[in-house]
Amino acid sequence: MFDWLKRKPGVAAASAEAVGAATWREDPHLRARFHPDYPDDLEVLVHDGEPRRTGKQIEKCWVRVIGAFPGPTRRMIFNEQASPLTPEAFRQRYESTTGLVFNGTLLNAPVQLSTIRQGDELLFISGPGLDPPTVMAQTRFPDQQGSVEGFTSFCPLGCKGQLLFSKSSPDD
Repeated sequence: MFDWLKRKPGVAAASAEAVGAATWREDPHLRARFHPDYPDDLEVLVHDGEPRRTGKQIEKCWVRVIGAFPGPTRRMIFNEQASPLTPEAFRQRYESTTGLVFNGTLLNAPVQLSTIRQGDELLFISGPGLDPPTVMAQTRFPDQQGSVEGFTSFCPLGCKGQLLFSKSSPDD
């Protein structure tokens, strides 16, 4: 098991001291997401496991961040033939810039999740947003000549799938 996973929630005081109090407010992926009136509260996607396997959807829940500690380095393998991005743009988008794992308290009661309850502590990581459809299409169909008019993809929020179409498709 990874060392950072062995660190269980409930270590808020130690984790805040480990990286400095309120370091999470400066995380490039989090800083614009905090509630304007509650500077340590933000919405986090919480799940009981991969939705296609558990049958439970991901929920957006309010979490109060109470600590952070060094986590694993998240490395992605760059495939020049499959990616429309440059190596540097790929690293900036997909590799963690802070390497932190955040500790927080769940503020609201989840609707259908069974592994976590209001008031429980949880661990989460930050990262960039989702790929835009143009990047998704270029990554999935690198040999396609011209533009891709439409394709399906698993929904990152746990829905049954998504069908994406180009605005410039000839059938508009």
